[in-house]
Amino acid sequence: MPIRASSSSFGPAATQGPGEDTVKSYLLAAALQDLAAVRFFLEQVNLHPDASYGGKPTALCYAVLKPHIGLLDYLLGRGAGVAHRDGLSMTPLHYAALGGCHCCLARLIAAGAPLNALNRSGLTPLALTLDKPQLAGSRALLESHGATLTAGPPRPKRFH
Repeated sequence: MPIRASSSSFGPAATQGPGEDTVKSYLLAAALQDLAAVRFFLEQVNLHPDASYGGKPTALCYAVLKPHIGLLDYLLGRGAGVAHRDGLSMTPLHYAALGGCHCCLARLIAAGAPLNALNRSGLTPLALTLDKPQLAGSRALLESHGATLTAGPPRPKRFH
């Protein structure tokens, strides 16, 4: 979506926040686990920690997918949303479950991440760990905190 200047401004920066290119650079820094660059974007450019575009995952999602505890803690400290959803309706907990980092999962759960949020495919973070032996630890940790495979009670079956 292009940035438009209002008739009372001298340009887009006068009335609009940072542009898409700035947000792309911020998310790239998070994906590359460049904590110094992420700090720059949040502290100097004044981006919100949940800044994103086009349904992309947030910086917090990148921090937990390829685990970087320092980046995770920094983003949480700056107010990153643990319930924020991307275009696939994935939350940071979905990404942490796929990343397999117990520390990331525990920190997100302690911060109030929704345990049983459904992504666009109807899967909870726990459901994403099924059939992946390398994620058995993630599965056990999620289950120990009360995570379920579905968001609510099972739906009644229809018989035809």
